[in-house]
Amino acid sequence: MACEWLTSVGFMLMLAGFAVLIVALILAFAGGRGKGGGVILIGPFPIVFGSDAKTAKSMIYLALALIVAFTILTFILPFILASLPTGSGGMSA
Repeated sequence: MACEWLTSVGFMLMLAGFAVLIVALILAFAGGRGKGGGVILIGPFPIVFGSDAKTAKSMIYLALALIVAFTILTFILPFILASLPTGSGGMSA
């Protein structure tokens, strides 16, 4: 496979996300009242929700950071992959 390391990074990020979710659930049940929020990105358009105004504001900042990161990766990652040697995970025709 050409990009095995990308698959590994994606899998590790998924595992990290599940770990954060499990820790948050444990803390919410153990500590009583909890705050929560989230961001759903549909293309470049975020849907932000939160249990209070401070959490929702934090989620807006998270959405903006994710949009910027995805935009940068969309334009820069192909150049990085193209510059790698073919045997080391570079894109080949």
